[in-house]
Amino acid sequence: MRNIKDFLLDTSIYFSFDQSGFLRHAKSFEEIPQDLSGLNALITGANAGIGYETAKSLAMRNARVMMLCRNKEKSEEAYQTLKNINPLTQRYIVDMSDLDSIAQLSIELPTSEKIHCIIQNAGLMPQQYAQNKQGLETCLATHIIGPIALLKKLHKDQRIDQHTKNIFVSSGGGYTKKLDCAAMFDYSEERREKYDGMQAYAYTKRAQMVLNRIINEKALFDVRSYCMHPGWASTDGVKNAMPQFFDFTQQRLRTPAQGADTVIYLASRYQEDLDTDGIWFDRVLRNDYLLWGTKETQAQREEFFLRIEEILNTNG
Repeated sequence: MRNIKDFLLDTSIYFSFDQSGFLRHAKSFEEIPQDLSGLNALITGANAGIGYETAKSLAMRNARVMMLCRNKEKSEEAYQTLKNINPLTQRYIVDMSDLDSIAQLSIELPTSEKIHCIIQNAGLMPQQYAQNKQGLETCLATHIIGPIALLKKLHKDQRIDQHTKNIFVSSGGGYTKKLDCAAMFDYSEERREKYDGMQAYAYTKRAQMVLNRIINEKALFDVRSYCMHPGWASTDGVKNAMPQFFDFTQQRLRTPAQGADTVIYLASRYQEDLDTDGIWFDRVLRNDYLLWGTKETQAQREEFFLRIEEILNTNG
């Protein structure tokens, strides 16, 4: 149970999402099992930052790690490092913003074993407006449409079942937004001219929290879904996308390994030990509606899911 000091520090955000918050919370952490033999984990965006630290930690614990990486050359060093740690490590070149690339993955994956854990980590914060091959804005495509298309394909191919965990690596930035289909699905010329990648990122990270709830409420793809956010971690993505924020907070940022800790914790635990109704942060389930006025209505949630279904049906 938190004391008043912890409550005040956590409420401040600044002293909770930063490294001091992690070190304070970690005092109550239990040790994660050192042997996860038999665990098959698929990780998107696995060659850098939080994705890499997650893949590395699981590989060191004898899990079979399937790295999903967008670029073969840029992921080569990370792949070879993990392969040396654990020869079971596999790599697949997949662009999570491209539905055709995801469809090809389902053909390439081995069919002999089930996937026990899908870690939806791939992310980006575009500096300017861009679309994927299917004409979808890239933030929406990478954070929402790609992950749900991946689940749909894996379920159709019987590679996942009721024992599979789906884990969204979301962001505290999602707390600042309310689900807004008009903002996310806007392809107008005006939006392109005034595009704000940070805003698009935050909207889709809120949408991941909502999508997590939808998957569980509708029992989609048989999986149980979890959502987490890593706090403020020092990654190249943060440095390149938010240079001012990085310069201001770099002395307080978490390491990528600290940012990955809750992902590894969720991957290592039995489903029965984990609740889904909220967002996980530093191994504790938190309220995913931190700010007043950010909770969507059921009608807005249904509209959001209908938009996703329409896109997936249109693109096979």
